[in-house]
Amino acid sequence: MRKYRRTVPRHPGQMQRDHRGHWIGRKEYRAQVDTKAIAQEVNSALESRIKDGIIGPFIRHAEALSLYVFPTLKSIRESADEAKSFWSKRIWRTAWTTCILWSVFASVVLIALIDFKLSHSHEDKVAARIAKTTQVMEFNQEAFRQLAIAQVPIRVLRTESNGSPIPEFRLGGRKRGLR
Repeated sequence: MRKYRRTVPRHPGQMQRDHRGHWIGRKEYRAQVDTKAIAQEVNSALESRIKDGIIGPFIRHAEALSLYVFPTLKSIRESADEAKSFWSKRIWRTAWTTCILWSVFASVVLIALIDFKLSHSHEDKVAARIAKTTQVMEFNQEAFRQLAIAQVPIRVLRTESNGSPIPEFRLGGRKRGLR
């Protein structure tokens, strides 16, 4: 005979006795086990191991990096603000310089074109006057030659450009003129 009773079933489907010697069925056996407490203990053990083994080093490393990152980020922001003000000044200076240079260039080109046009216009007018004067002189030369051949006395008077005679200049009451 056995002195001690077996309290653990040999197979999962077997029945078992409690501490008083009564047989315990499957349902009663489940009722004695506190599954919620076991699950909570397993869950807390897993969480503590995850925190200590995985999240803990990550958090420590992140905190160590923040000691380096935040000052660097601050200096980057300061540098960006400084560059922003510097480049805005430089952009405006470049824009004004470019505008002034293009204005001077455009003025020089326009002055050169106007000078070219005026000089050619003046040269054309002078050439036309010279041609007209040449024609008048040739006509007058022919007329003087014919008058000289005919022996007609000629009196030459100064005239304005429109052909009206200039009044004669008198000195001391005497009339002077060219004969």
